[in-house]
Amino acid sequence: MGIKKNFAFSTVLTVSNYIFPFIVYPYVSRVLGVTNIGICNFVNGIVNYAVMVSMLGIAVIGVREIAQANGDRRRLDTTFTSLFTVNAIFTALATIALVTVTYTIHDLFEYRRLLLIGVLKLWSNFLLIDWFYRGLEDFKYITIRTIYVKLGYIVCVFLFVRNPDDYVMYFLLLTLMVTVNAVINCCRAFTMVRFRFDWSTTRYRLKPMFILGLYLFLNSMYTTFNVVYLGSVCSETEVGYYTTATKIFQLILGVYTAYSGVIMPRASSLLAEQRTEEFRTLIGKSMEALIIISVPVAIFGIIFAPGVIFTVAGAGYEGAIFPLMIVMPLIFIIGYEQILVVQILTPMATSSTDRIIVFNSVVGATVGVIANLLLVRQMQAVGSAVVWIMAEMAVLVSAQFFVSREVAIFFPFRRLLKNVAAYLPYALVCFGLIYVLRLGPVQMMLVGGALLVPYMCVAQRYYLKSELFARLVSQTGKLVKR
Repeated sequence: MGIKKNFAFSTVLTVSNYIFPFIVYPYVSRVLGVTNIGICNFVNGIVNYAVMVSMLGIAVIGVREIAQANGDRRRLDTTFTSLFTVNAIFTALATIALVTVTYTIHDLFEYRRLLLIGVLKLWSNFLLIDWFYRGLEDFKYITIRTIYVKLGYIVCVFLFVRNPDDYVMYFLLLTLMVTVNAVINCCRAFTMVRFRFDWSTTRYRLKPMFILGLYLFLNSMYTTFNVVYLGSVCSETEVGYYTTATKIFQLILGVYTAYSGVIMPRASSLLAEQRTEEFRTLIGKSMEALIIISVPVAIFGIIFAPGVIFTVAGAGYEGAIFPLMIVMPLIFIIGYEQILVVQILTPMATSSTDRIIVFNSVVGATVGVIANLLLVRQMQAVGSAVVWIMAEMAVLVSAQFFVSREVAIFFPFRRLLKNVAAYLPYALVCFGLIYVLRLGPVQMMLVGGALLVPYMCVAQRYYLKSELFARLVSQTGKLVKR
């Protein structure tokens, strides 16, 4: 399947991971309230740590290794078996750790029902094996399966979550969504591969899995850890504010994450075949696509954050508005990090680049932990948002330094500044309309959204003159005519 179709399916998949929860989020946020939403997200943060330990770096390494083995049945069997076996061992260890902390740490014992449901989520993530299908570039199957399961999830939420005390049921339904996907995935995968254990193959993959696992764990010190630390030193309500803001942000970032997920296996294949110029062209298109998407959306999100929060979460979540404004620039920052780490360094697959990836995460984790200790207790949800952006900026600077040195790919300063300048008139017009019209935040957001699309088309065509944007518009027009 071509990269355009893979991108289309991956975009639908990734956005659905956020769109479907957001279909029910305005409902559950009002039914459960900010405190119970905060409890669910606090516990989910703890469970996600266990998931991270169990998965190591398999979400990245698995895609790369399966992509390289695709086409060779014996190699595919041994690769799958080695990855699956290591994953099973570490899932068992993570389960022991999660159950232990649940019953030994007093502050967590009161959440034991949710944490035990988290054990089911832990094993469901192990059996999900999406890395196998992504490595095979079977995005069509992943997308169709996920959408059907999420539709069932939506129906169940509206049927079974009816009052504030149903937050345990809500957390269970979130977990069962992963479980059902995992069962379907395994049933299909075991008709495509057979277990063929090879210790040498397993041993060969342990080191890169540990390295990427360490990278992801350290990254969590300024993502997942933010939620856990905020809940520990402040309150579940502040967790509710922060996680509401970041959930909305993650929806917006979803489109580019989908693109990176498609590019990584393709970039690995190009480097394995030593097609360096095609690899550079691919990365150039990634940078252009990121800037086209991230700049206008970030500006829109900053200006109309109140409308976004009121639309999604409703009254009582005003504390999420400023954190959302703070994290909006992360659309570009994290997207660019994905280019540097996921699309450039990871496909290179050398011991040098693996060490670089870990070093980047050490930089981010160090900044994240120090900033958490200094800012969060006093600034609460706003402090967590500031911590996140500081840590991601540190990672970007570190990763760019090494990428510039290793492959001479540099930060697109001029292109980025030109795009920001192109949307400044739009920002000024929006601020003027807010002052003059004095509409409610939701109505004002709709006005700003109606202006953004035509303004973006004019700016891209006549000032920025992006060839990629022109091709996208042309292809969209052809689809509409059909």
